[in-house]
Amino acid sequence: MVACTDRNPDRYTIEAPELILEVLSPSTERIDRSEKFAAYTGLASLQVYVLVHQSRRQVEMFRRSTGWQPEVFDEGRLELPEVGAGLDIGELHSRIDLTEA
Repeated sequence: MVACTDRNPDRYTIEAPELILEVLSPSTERIDRSEKFAAYTGLASLQVYVLVHQSRRQVEMFRRSTGWQPEVFDEGRLELPEVGAGLDIGELHSRIDLTEA
């Protein structure tokens, strides 16, 4: 999670996240896509929700500005101007052996 504020009550809690990034696994994917997606997109502060696949080079991004419509990436750079950052998709998956997937 990323928050662009220091109004968090302690170092383990973020009250107003602007970016949430989840790594999908077979055991969590259903909950990440349904229950968590619904809860997170209901947060007024959240601008971007990102799902990173652990078994293939793929990232799904949902932005408030597009009505939470999915954008799917398998290469290049994921730009996150909402939080002043970006992520290289290859770097996200650099330590994963995708040949076993």
